[in-house]
Amino acid sequence: MTFGVHPRVGCVYIGGDSPNLHAQLRHFTKVRGLVAIGECGLDYTGTNNDTSRRRQEELFQFQLDLARDEELPVIIHCRDKGSGQAAAKCLQMMRATLKREHRIHRHCFTGPLEEAQEWMSHFPNCVFSLSPLILQQQSGQMEEMIRGLPLEKIVLETDAPYLSPPSLASAGPTPTPSPFLLPLVAKRAATVRGISEATVLRITAMTAIRLYGLQ
Repeated sequence: MTFGVHPRVGCVYIGGDSPNLHAQLRHFTKVRGLVAIGECGLDYTGTNNDTSRRRQEELFQFQLDLARDEELPVIIHCRDKGSGQAAAKCLQMMRATLKREHRIHRHCFTGPLEEAQEWMSHFPNCVFSLSPLILQQQSGQMEEMIRGLPLEKIVLETDAPYLSPPSLASAGPTPTPSPFLLPLVAKRAATVRGISEATVLRITAMTAIRLYGLQ
């Protein structure tokens, strides 16, 4: 189990609400079975002004502090409209707060390989999750990232119920996306890398177990 406050939800928390929210988040760190903090981070894809970004950064900083204090992995949500500002600011805040060895899960990663390499240079225990977005956005940059990342630095996710693969989304009413769709993500990654789906599933599962201390 993980917990965190999504940045787009976190925009509403500031001022008088913050102490109560912080107390609740600290309480959750004592819940049995907790393995990580997040997803949390910065999201600049919506309507953003200085106040919105400040609220996101405040809450993200608090959750980074929690992850550091409790020595828990942190799941990072980091999105913008292609400027790279969110990734740069996330990385800046993480470097100022977390140890180099901290375990990081970069959720729903679609950035260029160079961005992933920069994150790994600062946080060697950073891993990147591939989601149904790799089925929707089949570009040369995406394929370069999938091929270039070390396989042991990849985990798989569906981000259910939010990301429906195009093979389902285009067919009218569809089942709610669920973890049962994970093999579609694995199959795409395997095809791009030129390896078997079984190998992708085995290595990414081992990475997830190691990342979250599930052994």
